Amino acid sequence: MRNFKIFQIISAFSKDEKKEFEYYIKSPYLTSSRDYTNMLKTIYTFQSDSEKIQGIANEKFYAMVFPGKAYSNKTLRNRLNELTSLAKKFIVQKALESSKQQNDFLLLKGLKDRKLYGIFRNEYTRINESMGNDKTKSYNNAEIKMLSTYAYLENQDFSKTFEGYRDTTEYVITFFLENYFAYLIEFENEKQYGINTDKNIAYDLMHNLKADNFIKVLEDRNSDKYLLVILYFYLYKSFHNLSDEVSFKKFRDLFFRNMNKLSYEHKDGFFGYMISRYFMIPHTENPNILKEVFKLYDTKLKLGLHSELKVIRYPSTAFRDYVVVGLKLNKYKWVKDFIEKYSPELPAEIREEEMKMAYTRLYLFKKEYDSALQYLNELQTSNYIYLLDASRIKLRIFYEKSYFEEAFLELDRVKHYIKNNTKKVALSVRKYSKEFIDVYNELLKLRLNPDKEGIDFLFNNIQKTNTLVAKDWFTEKIKEMKFGTKS
Repeated sequence: MRNFKIFQIISAFSKDEKKEFEYYIKSPYLTSSRDYTNMLKTIYTFQSDSEKIQGIANEKFYAMVFPGKAYSNKTLRNRLNELTSLAKKFIVQKALESSKQQNDFLLLKGLKDRKLYGIFRNEYTRINESMGNDKTKSYNNAEIKMLSTYAYLENQDFSKTFEGYRDTTEYVITFFLENYFAYLIEFENEKQYGINTDKNIAYDLMHNLKADNFIKVLEDRNSDKYLLVILYFYLYKSFHNLSDEVSFKKFRDLFFRNMNKLSYEHKDGFFGYMISRYFMIPHTENPNILKEVFKLYDTKLKLGLHSELKVIRYPSTAFRDYVVVGLKLNKYKWVKDFIEKYSPELPAEIREEEMKMAYTRLYLFKKEYDSALQYLNELQTSNYIYLLDASRIKLRIFYEKSYFEEAFLELDRVKHYIKNNTKKVALSVRKYSKEFIDVYNELLKLRLNPDKEGIDFLFNNIQKTNTLVAKDWFTEKIKEMKFGTKS
């Protein structure tokens, strides 16, 4: 039979939700005299094999739901569609249970619509106090403030009405600007991937605003109400022009002075933005970038800001970034402590591969190559970033241990992998992987058949590129050949 929506919805329910839904559909308020229990239980019998229900004939499914009754395609479709409607209402109900703001709004709206102004005002006072303690604005809270204003208007309390309009307007505008400047930062990030931002209404608005003057007015008012707007504005300016260190310094100074006034989410988000901006700046323009990023990583961990570690971010995770930055600065103990302390925070699905890759990198940098190979041999992953990372690490180890036959076999294997997975592997990753392979291939040939001119030529080419992965390692290996030294 056809894969009705109800089958897909129920398959997404948790075990507890399935049990709750059984009780839900028995409510006379929702279903009147209709009984959907047998239909639901029939669907549940197929829940362990979603394809099985698609293979069953409509007539057989109908006979299981309505034993002894003549088959009716119309009845079957109607009952399934009705159950789908109930499932949708159940999803809404579950969402409401977890959304205090939405419940508050609906309660106040219901009280106002019924002209229960006394109860409305008592409830609004309680809710508004809670909103004042909430450091994160929302559209829902803006609507709640507007409801209060309309309630004053309906009671012809014009003084309070005008006060409400002003309070709501300030809330809405600051909320809009906080999001607006945050969206602009995202658009600046998109530019890094070649995404066209022409005919973007957000930029059209920005070009026609006297934003600097407006922000100066807010700064002069010296109120925490405008803190996020000002922070996002200077952060946006520093993204729009990566050379604008004045705006970035204003943001940083303001952020670190006022961290105690910000929510966990905002603090975590701003640290993330700062790190992203540093990675957007070419290392040739600021050789201290990794040191700055490491300081931010170290600071945010000490502040307990590590929610990004709990998220599966494909193809590479934030966990990998921490490890790579720490190792490039030779912070081996810090990296080891980081792996041990924060790997339990990783989602279970990726924890093992993340830990194995992290230890592989650590032992590579410590030149404990046998230990690195041991972790590599235990690695099981389908993640193309980690497969290619692992291949580069193997090639470096094979070079260091003079496993030349293994090196040529690995080169051949990784070339075929990239060629056969062009749709899977991002273009940027294919480019830097190919550059590494080409340079490594030349290095290996020179190691086996040293040639002074070839060594000098490769050395000069390596120094010209800013995209070569493990550039420092290649430079070190060339110098060993040039000067006969080994570090």
